Amino acid sequence: MLDVVDRAWIIDPKRRMLHDFQADASPLEYPEDDTITHYAVLPDFSGKVQELFEG
Repeated sequence: MLDVVDRAWIIDPKRRMLHDFQADASPLEYPEDDTITHYAVLPDFSGKVQELFEG
């Protein structure tokens, strides 16, 4: 049996962006000063994209 993924977030450290790929939708790009949320998948998650690059 194959599992199906309907969403993937790809982090691009070179461009400091997050790419949001969704089944049946055009990809979205979030630059580091944007806030990323997705209430249907992660209802309590909200954060700045730039926080993904801090470490």
